[in-house]
Amino acid sequence: MQIFSLRFSGDGTEIVAGHNRNAVLVYDLESRKTIVEITGHDDEVNAVCYGDKSSPHVLYSGSDDSTIKVWDRRSLGDGRAAGCFLGHTEGLSTTPLNSTGSPHSHLHRRDICGQQRRRPLRP
Repeated sequence: MQIFSLRFSGDGTEIVAGHNRNAVLVYDLESRKTIVEITGHDDEVNAVCYGDKSSPHVLYSGSDDSTIKVWDRRSLGDGRAAGCFLGHTEGLSTTPLNSTGSPHSHLHRRDICGQQRRRPLRP
């Protein structure tokens, strides 16, 4: 397995990771185990992040399947994303968050590591 992106949770107890097997993993640092695996993309997951630094429930993932998906860990029973941004023409390597960790009303490409603003996302 190749990990393409990872982020620590706001409280430092978990890591979320995207990898080449089209899934998102949540890893618990204390137990050293994967506690959640989300398999909702059709291609490699290149970018992941937590939606809010104070809550590990909401996750974002960007994939080579040209989608950004929003996951709410409290409602993963049916395996569906809580939301999905469609219409991108190329694979995604960043997720659309501003420096506070909340979604923009106008989506912009973000560097997942440095949260640097990039060119606007084109639907």
